[in-house]
Amino acid sequence: MSVKITITGLDELRRKFETLKRRAQNISGPVALEDLYPPEFMRRYTDFLSIDEMVKASGKQVESSEDFERMQDAEWDAFVQARTKFKQWNTMKVKAEEEYAARRLNLENL
Repeated sequence: MSVKITITGLDELRRKFETLKRRAQNISGPVALEDLYPPEFMRRYTDFLSIDEMVKASGKQVESSEDFERMQDAEWDAFVQARTKFKQWNTMKVKAEEEYAARRLNLENL
């Protein structure tokens, strides 16, 4: 004689993992700067309302993603330190990526 035990909640847990898996797959790939640095992020951590406004205020000429990557130097880090709550660009970038991932995963609503 075999006895089967039903574990309640396991199906719900499996469903949540599948939802989380789908959301995580949608995170990879190119992300628009406006999505990575939304107005809420910029208001919370910088003196600016948008990433475009920040770049313009820096005086750097940016017309492409390659230009944006090239401008990230010691001068840009000094600008970031003076006009944001971050000591350097990489720290700001990592924080933006973390918050972007959290928004996309939407863990509160699994």
